[in-house]
Amino acid sequence: MKLLKVECEDYGPVVEHNMPCCIYPHRHAVVFTNTGHFHPSWKAQEQGWMLIQVKNRIIRKIINKLFGELS
Repeated sequence: MKLLKVECEDYGPVVEHNMPCCIYPHRHAVVFTNTGHFHPSWKAQEQGWMLIQVKNRIIRKIINKLFGELS
C-alpha cells in the first residue's frame, strides 16, 4: 500500500489539501484549521459519519470487539 504524502497550502481561513475522505475516497476530507485535524467529507458528515477519540481503555476494548481494531 502506497502512503499518501499530504500537502497543504494555507490561505488564511481556507486550506487547500490533497487528503481524501476516509469514507468517500473520491471526495476531499474537511480540515479544521484551528486544530489541523482532518474529518470526513461534508457528504459523509451529512450522513452522520464522524471521527471520535476513545481515551477510556474499557470503552476502547468494547469498540474493538464490536467493530474491529482501532489504530
